[in-house]
Amino acid sequence: MEEHLRGLTIGDFHMYEGGVWSVILMIVLAIAFVVIGQMFKKADPKKPKGLLLFFEILMDLFKGVCDDFLGEDAPPYVPIVAFFGIFIGIANMMPLLFGIKPPTTDINVTGALAIMAFFIIYGSGVIRNGVGQTIKHAFFEPLPALFPIMVISETSKMVSLAMRLFGAITAGYVIIDVIYFLAGIWIAPVAALPLQFFFDIFDALIQTVVFMFLLLTFTKMKIAH
Repeated sequence: MEEHLRGLTIGDFHMYEGGVWSVILMIVLAIAFVVIGQMFKKADPKKPKGLLLFFEILMDLFKGVCDDFLGEDAPPYVPIVAFFGIFIGIANMMPLLFGIKPPTTDINVTGALAIMAFFIIYGSGVIRNGVGQTIKHAFFEPLPALFPIMVISETSKMVSLAMRLFGAITAGYVIIDVIYFLAGIWIAPVAALPLQFFFDIFDALIQTVVFMFLLLTFTKMKIAH
């Protein structure tokens, strides 16, 4: 109960621990992006070095992923996918990077990300095809009689975005916690090291990629009609 109630309370408003770290991470990323943007303006665009080279490679990676999914429609989505990729990736790896519980173990955080994805996906459909055509495709095709099933289908996509990320990261965090609790302070680091490498790096990055791929897949489905 005490772990569940940790966070920030201002008057009657309470933000859980995951939400607090998410806000801090977003502020840090916003400042970092502004600073890096200024560095890019002053640097030689043909010969980026150090940190700038790393970010150029990273953005090229996000651009390549968007191009593969969306083709000529990709450019507006590159910064959006980059945001989700960087934010979720760092949030998932916080235990390894900072010794902090991942914000993505809070269903409120992953739910907020899923809601953002919902507006991006359906907003893309509305911009491309209009409100009427987007609603028709989402809920009344192939048969109007299937409307209740289509509502469940469309809702489940957003729920799955939130629950898949939440479940995968929470499971890994809990497993590592249990190993540390059972093995003791001296044995646990050795016993948990292989699993910690898997959950805090490999699984963290895999779940980040899955979220981005699903976002792009659902977006492509909406703008294709």
